[in-house]
Amino acid sequence: MGTITNHDFTVQSRKCGNSYFQKILSYFLHEFTLNIIF
Repeated sequence: MGTITNHDFTVQSRKCGNSYFQKILSYFLHEFTLNIIF
């Protein structure tokens, strides 16, 4: 399925913190606005 396990995910989210979630949020926002425009 992938090389990222749940444990790795939690560790990464703890390490990166807000910046990591900010990346995801900005990504989804970008996709969302693209879907609205087109």
